[in-house]
Amino acid sequence: MAASSSNPVQPQIQQDVVSSIIKKGEELKPAGKYMNFPKEKLFLLEDKPVEFDNFKANGFDIEPLIIAQGWKKYFDLLNGPIYSGFVKEFWYKSYAFDSEYCKDQEKLMIKVNPGLKGQTRDQMGLETHIEDEIRSNFSGVHFVIKREHIAKLLGLQDKGARLHEYGKNGVKSLRNSVTAEIMKDGTYDGDAEARMTDKCRVIYRIMLNSIVPRKGGTNSIPWHYKHAIYFLMQGRKINLVDFLFRNMCSVMTTCIKHQHPNIAYPRLLSELFLQSGLVEGLRPVYPSLFREYFSEPLTAKILDPMDINKNFIAPETYKERVIRTRLYNNGFPVISQADLIEVQQFFVDDVNKETGANLTLNDVPPAPVLSMPKRGKRKTKDDVVEKKVLKKASSTSAAAVKTVQAKALNEEEYNRAIGITVEKFGTVSERRSKNKHDDAVKAGEGKEVIKGSGKGLLLRTNK
Repeated sequence: MAASSSNPVQPQIQQDVVSSIIKKGEELKPAGKYMNFPKEKLFLLEDKPVEFDNFKANGFDIEPLIIAQGWKKYFDLLNGPIYSGFVKEFWYKSYAFDSEYCKDQEKLMIKVNPGLKGQTRDQMGLETHIEDEIRSNFSGVHFVIKREHIAKLLGLQDKGARLHEYGKNGVKSLRNSVTAEIMKDGTYDGDAEARMTDKCRVIYRIMLNSIVPRKGGTNSIPWHYKHAIYFLMQGRKINLVDFLFRNMCSVMTTCIKHQHPNIAYPRLLSELFLQSGLVEGLRPVYPSLFREYFSEPLTAKILDPMDINKNFIAPETYKERVIRTRLYNNGFPVISQADLIEVQQFFVDDVNKETGANLTLNDVPPAPVLSMPKRGKRKTKDDVVEKKVLKKASSTSAAAVKTVQAKALNEEEYNRAIGITVEKFGTVSERRSKNKHDDAVKAGEGKEVIKGSGKGLLLRTNK
């Protein structure tokens, strides 16, 4: 399984399998504003698809590790479109209702009224925190995203190792085992990426582009990321649902507190909007917010700047992929230059509209060349018989054929030979007359002539 965002054939993911994210029972009211910077500054931290086949062709077969975790559906999902307009609208008015948010609320209440110290949230008049939620508002409609939505979307359970518990000072840290597994010499000498084995470095880069996208340097590796690499190598199950949800909440909170205008998982959110029914309901009213955008896939090109492989095998381009999948079917052209020029142009326009590949008529496959088998000359019966005879004669071994040539005789020898022949067999005329006479006698034995006629004799048999 090779995943790619440049694949023009969209993954067939069943829609409407995720429950609605609209918060029911809430009356319409204006959305609050939690981001203290212009909406135009929002930046998409793209969760990119990965060309696993291209990595495999360059010596890094990572996909089996992903499949063993049950993450194939997640990476297949990354091939789809991003609705960047609506994602930004959703993110700009969102916040994470989690434990960190609740603690900040309580501190603010105590700061305003110190007498509230030691009281519960209910006593403070605050909403009870039951579970973490991501909340937002658009046109007065409230949205809520929970872990269960992510789990349903990815077909995963909210189970496995929770990576936030394996930090540098985490209670479950496996520092020694992790170091021995992922470091080149098996010893710890800092958090530099270059000290890891090449395969672990590739896994780390895939994480930074697809599982936990971020901006900034990649040199220093947090310990919970090291544990993630270690668990992947060991085949130990990781709780991807918890990891994605926590990271989304963390980026959202950082946006609000520190004015870092980053949006995490725009593709994951876009698929969630699609399968929960929001796209179907809102696109007719807000078409500009649902224009599709595709991320470029992560390929083995990263091996060059990582000084792992300068002569990497490049993947096919997006345009090449569109031509291969849309203009051909199992290697045979769907359309060719033999078709009417108008038909070619309509076909190319439709493909460009769906994929944005900017194909031209020059990309249309050439007209197929039909080679008919040559029809041979019809054979007669005599030709067949003659051919069989010639074949039989030609198959005879030359060594087995003996050619006997007649010996030349002089006149004396010739006369002697004739004399012997005549003496033994008689002349030809005599031999013919004798044969006729003998045949007649033999035929007339036991028969009597009783009548003659012009046509012959009438005979009577005495028997």
